Amino acid sequence: MQQVNSSLTMKLITFIAIFLMIINMATCVSLNNHHPVTSHVNNDINYHQVIFDYMKDRSNENFKYQLLNSVDIPNTAKFYVFNMTSVKWLTNKEVSRSEWYHFVEIVVPYQITQTKQALMLIAGGSSNSQVPTLDKELIQMGVLTKSIVCTIHQIPNQPLTFLSDPEKKSRVEDAILAFAWARFMNLTQENDELKSNTEWIPRLPMVKSTLFAMDLVQEYLLKNLNIKVEDFHVAGASKRGWTTNLVGVVDQRVKSIIPIVIPIWKTREVLEHTYNSLCFWPEAMGDYVREGIINRLNSKEFKLLADVIDPFEYNDILAGKFKYFVNAVGDQFFVPELSQFSYPFIKGSDERKHLRYIPNADHSMAGSDAELTILAYYYCLINNISLPIYNFNLKSDSLLTVNIVKNILPIKSILLWEAFAPNRDFRQQTIGNVWKSRDISTNYNAQTCQISVNLNNPPSGQFYAAFVELTFDLGGAIYLKFTTSVYILPNVLPCHYSDI
Repeated sequence: MQQVNSSLTMKLITFIAIFLMIINMATCVSLNNHHPVTSHVNNDINYHQVIFDYMKDRSNENFKYQLLNSVDIPNTAKFYVFNMTSVKWLTNKEVSRSEWYHFVEIVVPYQITQTKQALMLIAGGSSNSQVPTLDKELIQMGVLTKSIVCTIHQIPNQPLTFLSDPEKKSRVEDAILAFAWARFMNLTQENDELKSNTEWIPRLPMVKSTLFAMDLVQEYLLKNLNIKVEDFHVAGASKRGWTTNLVGVVDQRVKSIIPIVIPIWKTREVLEHTYNSLCFWPEAMGDYVREGIINRLNSKEFKLLADVIDPFEYNDILAGKFKYFVNAVGDQFFVPELSQFSYPFIKGSDERKHLRYIPNADHSMAGSDAELTILAYYYCLINNISLPIYNFNLKSDSLLTVNIVKNILPIKSILLWEAFAPNRDFRQQTIGNVWKSRDISTNYNAQTCQISVNLNNPPSGQFYAAFVELTFDLGGAIYLKFTTSVYILPNVLPCHYSDI
C-alpha cells in the first residue's frame, strides 16, 4: 500500500511540475506577445479614468478651512468668508508653492425660497489678494434669486514658478496652463505609460479644489445654520468655465453647469477651426504658441491630454445634467461658430441643453447682460420653472430654422443678429461693435412653433455672420435669452491647419 501511495505521490508531483511549467511558459508567451519588455513599467493607463482616480486619491488632499469673517446685513443676508486649503499640486521640487488655498464666500439671504440647492461660482484671483470684506455683487445674486450663492477664488492658485522653467518666470492664468500642458506632453511623448505624468495637468487640482468648496458649504451650513444643501449649480468663465464642465463630470451633486466663454467641447477640432478661419493663432493664445502646444494638436500626447480634459469625452455622463453654454461672439480667443462642432452632438434631450451667444461682447463680457440671464436660468432650475425647449438647424447654407418644441413662457422678442467683416475674423478687437439686430417676430409660425429666416449672402470679398436670439419673459426685469449657433457665410475656410 505504501508503495502504491508513494508511486501516486510521485506521479502527482510530476504532473503538477509539468502543469506549472506549461502555465509559466504560456504566461511568458503571453507577456512577450502583448507586452514587450521595455525599460519602463506598463501601468495600463486609461486616460479617460484619470480624472476620476485623481478625485479619489487621498494623497494629494489637504482639506481644512477657517472662518475669517462674517457680516450680518440686516434684513438682507448673512455673508461668510473662509480660508480653505484644498490640495497639493506637484511638489516643492517642481513648483514654487504646492499647497493650494482659496477664499470661499457664502451668501445666505434672509428671504430664501429653498435651501437644498446652491449656486457655486468658480473665480480666479491671486494668492496675494486681501481677504474679501464684503462681496456686494455676490450678495445681490443671492437676494435676487432668493437662494444660497457661493464663490471659490484662486482657481488656479497663482502666481506660480516652475523650477524646471529655464526662465523661472512668475506665471499666472494661461502661462501656468500652457507650461504644464507642454510638460505633460513632453513627458508623455517620452513615456506614455507613467501615470505620474498626469499630475502635471492643472485642470485636475482646479476641479478637486471646487469639490472641496462644495464640501465646505455643506458642512458649515449644516453644522452652524442647520441648512442642508444637497445640490449645486456650477458656473465659471474661461479657464473656470472649462473647470465647470469637468466638475459636472465627476460630482453627482452637480445638477447644472454653466460654462461661460469657453467653447472647447471637441478641443482639437475647435482649435484647428480657429486657425483655419483666421490663418493665424489669436494673440490671446500666445502662451500656448510659445510653449509649442498648437503645433502638436494631432500628436498622440495631445490626444491623451484631451482624453483627460476635453468635456466631450464625457458626453455620456454630462447627458443627464442641465447645460447652459454662454459665449461671446467677439471673443478674442475664439471664432464665433465653434458651438457647431459639439452642440448638435451633445447627448441627452434638448430639454437639458441651452445656448446663448452675446453680440458686441468679448471674452470679458463687459457691458453685457450675461450675468442677469445666467441668474434667470439658475432661478428657473431651482424653482422648477420649465425652461423652453428648442432646437435649430441651417438648411442649404442659407435657411436658418428654429423649432420651439415646448414653452410655457411668453416670448418677449425674436431677433436676428447680423454682422459683416472683410474676412472671417469677427472678433471684437478686429471689427468693433458692428453687430446689429432686426426684429423677425413675424417669421414665427404660431401653428408649427417654427421660425425660419433666410441668411444673406454677402457681397463678393466679404463675410456675413448671423444668429437668432429668443427672449422669454419671466416677469419684471428678469428674462431668459437663448440663441442658435452663429453661422458664417460663405462657408469656406481660407487656410488648413495641416499646412503649418
